[in-house]
Amino acid sequence: MRGLFDPAARSKSGVLLELIRSRLQARKVELIALMEAHLTDDARALLDELLTTPDDQNRYRLTLLKKLPQSARPT
Repeated sequence: MRGLFDPAARSKSGVLLELIRSRLQARKVELIALMEAHLTDDARALLDELLTTPDDQNRYRLTLLKKLPQSARPT
């Protein structure tokens, strides 16, 4: 079996993609462990409310908290 860094096994972009993907997955695991260790049930429930959509809306509550730009210029 060829290793991750074997040029015959993958292109350079494929290697980079795999490195990024594996590091993102590792960081996700770290963050989940931190949340499980430190979030109270109340805080977890509040976050769940922000990250779910109400039945009558198609946007997350978190999105509704964003401030719209005050500029009069079109973007």
